[in-house]
Amino acid sequence: MSERKKKILIVDDEDIVRRALFWVLDRSVFEVFEAKDGVEALEMWGDVKPDLVFLDVLMLSKTGVQVLEERPSEKPK
Repeated sequence: MSERKKKILIVDDEDIVRRALFWVLDRSVFEVFEAKDGVEALEMWGDVKPDLVFLDVLMLSKTGVQVLEERPSEKPK
């Protein structure tokens, strides 16, 4: 029985940054998801339930800080 792959969400408004991180992380043991801005990140966050988020702080639509403040809350286990 194999373990579940850890999920990583990459949030950055610069394509080159997202693609570089995706390229490195996707070739490892992670399941990698990408969001091009804060709005898309919030839409994906609840569905993906990432274990780790690479979050750009200086984005135009919503800053990384706003994304953190608005992210779906995790229910205690």
